[in-house]
Amino acid sequence: MEDAQHLPQGRHQAGDRHLKFHESRDNLVLLHVLSATRQTLTGRRPPPALLLCTGLLVLPVWCQVATHFTHLDDALAIAFTCVAALAVAQERPLCAALALSAATDSKPWALGFTVLLLALPTSQRWRSLAVAALGAAFGWLPFVLADPRTLALGRFSIHNVDNSALRALGAQAASTPAWDRPAQLALGVMVALICVRRGRWAAAPLAVVAARLLLDPQTYPYYSSGLLMCAALLDMLSPKRRMPVWTAVAAAWFLTDYVGGAVLQAEQRGMLRAIFCVGLLLALCLRGKTGGSPRLRRSPGESLNSAFSAGLARLDRQQGAGEDLQHRTACRGVATPTGPPIPAGEPIMTPQGLRTIVGPSRHECGSSG
Repeated sequence: MEDAQHLPQGRHQAGDRHLKFHESRDNLVLLHVLSATRQTLTGRRPPPALLLCTGLLVLPVWCQVATHFTHLDDALAIAFTCVAALAVAQERPLCAALALSAATDSKPWALGFTVLLLALPTSQRWRSLAVAALGAAFGWLPFVLADPRTLALGRFSIHNVDNSALRALGAQAASTPAWDRPAQLALGVMVALICVRRGRWAAAPLAVVAARLLLDPQTYPYYSSGLLMCAALLDMLSPKRRMPVWTAVAAAWFLTDYVGGAVLQAEQRGMLRAIFCVGLLLALCLRGKTGGSPRLRRSPGESLNSAFSAGLARLDRQQGAGEDLQHRTACRGVATPTGPPIPAGEPIMTPQGLRTIVGPSRHECGSSG
């Protein structure tokens, strides 16, 4: 940073604009990742209207983290989480674990996103959790070895502003309470676990971000960038979703809070934030497994084997029905709606096509009767 301060101002500003451009462009890449994830889950690309409307809602708010505040760490945490969602959908536990460990290394509050790994099959679940834990520890290890005081960052406190939901809930401390950070993580993980258990694993990141907004003492606008991106993840991964409902709700709240800064008092804005976050968490908890809920598809091998077995069973049933029809026709003839039964030896139409029935012996006909 000291070296950057000595750079010529023109070159420094040009580099800053270059970084902001790339962070804004990364949002389009994330939408492409979500589109690929939906295609993995459903076998179809998302509807163009869904992709267009999601981008129009998310991109303006993403600029808060990418261009206005330029918080690369928050942007990386959300980006790695989107990559992890794609890896979970494709049942790639190692990639998902490494992506989530990178998200946690980028921003510690992203630790709650590791609940996504519980959506993997049981045989892959615990191994991926171990890899994510080791990956996150490995990322922080050089800093801890260089300065053990790095571990004290968990007690870092910021000012508890008047329009925070934390104050609206009754926490009137001037700075971050000691219990606040663990409570954020616990609440987000609890709601995310409920979502995964109900078969809606794509809602887990949105639950973690909503818990952060509810219990964070600050109200920076770039916090909402993660909220809208996680809402877009839920919309894009819902197989029957045609329009971005969750993203539209999050964008409407962002605009209300942004405009409300000019007409509402700080305490009223804090109460509005608390009501929205609590309502969002309750909605995520109460909505059960539905037809539009994202869920893991079976592996290609399992799906192919199941389809092959079902096809064989269907062919066996058809063959059995045809053989039974052939036997009964030879013994008794085939009744027609306009004439007498067709005797054996005449061509008739069966479920297997045009067949000529060969008459069985008299003993077989007697036994079948």
